[in-house]
Amino acid sequence: MAAYAELEARFRTISNLGGAIGVLQWDSATMMPPGGAAARAEQVATLERLRHELTTAPALADLVAAARDEVGLDSWQRRNLTLIDRAVTRAAALPTA
Repeated sequence: MAAYAELEARFRTISNLGGAIGVLQWDSATMMPPGGAAARAEQVATLERLRHELTTAPALADLVAAARDEVGLDSWQRRNLTLIDRAVTRAAALPTA
């Protein structure tokens, strides 16, 4: 389960970036300080770019393929792998910009 474990760890980082983006967007909508919109937009854009680059990295696609061949994954892990594969495929369909 080495490939799946690595994939899970990488996707945890990707998910954490999404959480940080959500907090910044919430803050922007509710508590934006005067004149802070441009800086906040740049912060969100940077995190979105990083999340996209991590999700579309060739190594991540390779890990998905390797994890599909692993034995010993339970039904929850197999479903999680399917959802990760879907996220990677969708992200790859969009340019970073």
